[in-house]
Amino acid sequence: MGIPAVFTLAPATADDDGISVSQTPLAAGNLTITGALASGGVASLCTLAAPAERQVLITQAAGEGGKSITLYGTALGGGQTIAGAPKTEVVSLGAGAGTVVSVAGFSTITRAAISAAASGAIKIGTNGVAFTPWQSLSTFFGPVDVGIAVAITGTINYTVQYTYDPFWDLAAELVQTFNLPALTGKTTTADAPVSGLTVTGVRLQINSFSASATAKLTVIQAGVHN
Repeated sequence: MGIPAVFTLAPATADDDGISVSQTPLAAGNLTITGALASGGVASLCTLAAPAERQVLITQAAGEGGKSITLYGTALGGGQTIAGAPKTEVVSLGAGAGTVVSVAGFSTITRAAISAAASGAIKIGTNGVAFTPWQSLSTFFGPVDVGIAVAITGTINYTVQYTYDPFWDLAAELVQTFNLPALTGKTTTADAPVSGLTVTGVRLQINSFSASATAKLTVIQAGVHN
């Protein structure tokens, strides 16, 4: 029987301009990173009090169809992912005013580069979505047999995800994820197994939360002596 892997999330409140305050880039290039989460040009989305990767929220005041913002940052670490390893994602902007979000979660954002001059103001921050690092699972035992439990305090909505992809290869960070049906959109403490599948890892996604809410993910894989 494996030793339990435990992750506890206590995400900080969403901040829609915590990375880059409102600005209108006049040409392709880097946006300034001077939001409340930034220091020295680097925005820290993860703190010791709130250890989580955060989805990045981009708010555009006008249509920016055909343009994109490339996010550069780092990973939180965990599983087989090294803390501080670089992560990159190209986020396509929308044809009308509104918001778009990254697929990946980031621990820090070190640069945000737009592909062309903006038609209107743009700001970058975080929304209410947060992730634990991926917990790696051994695939040497045939179908993986894993027990998963999530214990919550406060008001929180969460989903447990799994993947078959090599998530530790950050060149392929946008891994294909699947939601565990028994632990999707849950708002209470619950548990469920992952069995009969040969998956490489699992993680916890926080979909929304109230102030001071926490979620603790516990993962135990049968047959693994870690």
